[in-house]
Amino acid sequence: MEVMPKRRLQVARRYHRAPVNLERLRDFARNHTSAGAIWQHPAFKAVSPVVDLADAAVRSSRGLSHLPSFSMRSRAMGPALQFGGVHFVDSGRTTARQICEMAALRPDEDVLEVGCSVGRIALAMAEHLEPGRYTGTDVDRKAIAVCLTNPKLASFRFQAQDVFSLVYNPGGRARGSEYEFPFPDGSFDVVYLTSVFTHMLPEDIAQYAREIRRMLRPAGRLVCSVFTVEHRDLAAFPVERTGYRLRSAEFPENAVAYPIGEVDRIMSEAGLARSDGAGTAVWGAPADGRLRTLADQDLLLYVPQPATAGRRAGGSAGGNGAEGRVRGK
Repeated sequence: MEVMPKRRLQVARRYHRAPVNLERLRDFARNHTSAGAIWQHPAFKAVSPVVDLADAAVRSSRGLSHLPSFSMRSRAMGPALQFGGVHFVDSGRTTARQICEMAALRPDEDVLEVGCSVGRIALAMAEHLEPGRYTGTDVDRKAIAVCLTNPKLASFRFQAQDVFSLVYNPGGRARGSEYEFPFPDGSFDVVYLTSVFTHMLPEDIAQYAREIRRMLRPAGRLVCSVFTVEHRDLAAFPVERTGYRLRSAEFPENAVAYPIGEVDRIMSEAGLARSDGAGTAVWGAPADGRLRTLADQDLLLYVPQPATAGRRAGGSAGGNGAEGRVRGK
């Protein structure tokens, strides 16, 4: 996501002086549709049809006709390097390889990708997983529609999340902090999220973590990307909050950075422990002392902790229709 133009920020400030609620944010999104994303800018929309045609011709010559259009790829990743589709394919394969290696993902395991967008990683996973082993979700219904019509993804399942997003789903009826995924307990061996927690506040991550713990099988793994403050230039995240930092106070979804210990705390409270990938709940950093990285984000691996008596007595966040939660559709 790109930073909002100065004029948009000035308007947004008026909406953030009072306590934030979904109705105020929906109102803001309806009236200021280019908030934070280049692909929503009128100039980009004006040239997209022509660029889409040229891009389609180039992709056809490269055997990449199955890829989403340039405008849809730009909606997911921004327009840089998207023309012709090669970067889209290469970056998807690189990310999928990192996830497969980190989670020791086997072709016969069941996978959930939260934030699948237009299928960049899913297309690469189709080269690794057995048919029917992948499920993808996203708050962007247009992105899900693209995945559902891609012939290379015909054996995979995709489902939209009715979760509010200022940019991608301003009409969403649920906050992230109350959302329940529509999948039974113990449905997946691996759940992964890339560039999702990087746009979420603590209470939203906490609910997603509880739901992921519920959906994971006993030997399951969670791979997620985050912005860690330990490996960031904090000048890029100038707004300090308790337990996290923001790139923009006016547009919190733009980017959120966390101390590693804060992410560990949120995950631990959900019943997940950071792992070195060998079945133990201890992180093994690479030899250079840095975390595994996905582009400019840090990748973390978590595994389920054995359920404690307190957690069993209290129940999970999902599966029992907890009060105040919204079951996904």
